[in-house]
Amino acid sequence: MPGTPAATWRALDVRRVQDPAETEDLRIAGADVQRVVVLQRGRKRIESAGGGRWRSAEHGPGTVSLTAPGRETRLRWRATSPDPVVTLQVQLPGTTLRAVAGQLRPGAAVPELDLLRDDDDVTAALVGGLARARADGAPEMYAEAAAQYLAVHLLTRYGGLPGAGAPAREVRRTAAVRAHVREHLADPLTLAELAAVAGLSPWHFLRVFRAETGTTPMRFVAAARLQEAGHLLRTTSRSVTDIAYACGFSSPGHLTTAFTRHVGTTPTRFRAST
Repeated sequence: MPGTPAATWRALDVRRVQDPAETEDLRIAGADVQRVVVLQRGRKRIESAGGGRWRSAEHGPGTVSLTAPGRETRLRWRATSPDPVVTLQVQLPGTTLRAVAGQLRPGAAVPELDLLRDDDDVTAALVGGLARARADGAPEMYAEAAAQYLAVHLLTRYGGLPGAGAPAREVRRTAAVRAHVREHLADPLTLAELAAVAGLSPWHFLRVFRAETGTTPMRFVAAARLQEAGHLLRTTSRSVTDIAYACGFSSPGHLTTAFTRHVGTTPTRFRAST
């Protein structure tokens, strides 16, 4: 949403970084996060130390590198084009990676996702979308869902884990979630909360909800909030500000932006025309 500040997310971290043209020795301490780096602009030759030797690779726009949770990293690089080197850097919690791995293959060891370079259009698109969504102020639920999808893609593409089959029908569970959403529109709903209402893990809940409803939980919540805002605009004299907060929008401007995008007019004009 234009004009909204960049979101602060708990489910994962994504940053846009302009790298120096040359770095001789960068040491990154191990942490319980899966690091994903996508080169967005420029080109560079990068080297990574591990096992007593240096590996090297050429990176260009769209190339991806991964560092597994707990892995200490030592890097050096040099730009090979005149353009500034810009990367998108994601830190996905190790807890999320392990939970999703357990869903894909219960009881199996979590594979170490560590590589210096790959051409991976799916990861590049996911990370690019994350960076744009964060800049637009997307809610925590967006980050939670994206973290689940990113973990599944990385584990199946690079970790050799099987993809998930079609989920079983869960009409009762999804009905309970839809009712919960409608009753708590003013609250800052999260994926974890909705999954708990369904009694499912976040990843299983995402798959079940989409299979049952044809949409994602985030889109369902957004549509429910817009629907209720339209109803209140038509049937009450409450102010746009009051309606915005009652329907879970972060501000009147957030409501106006979303309403105009999806309905084609502002809340004030919509009310005047009904």
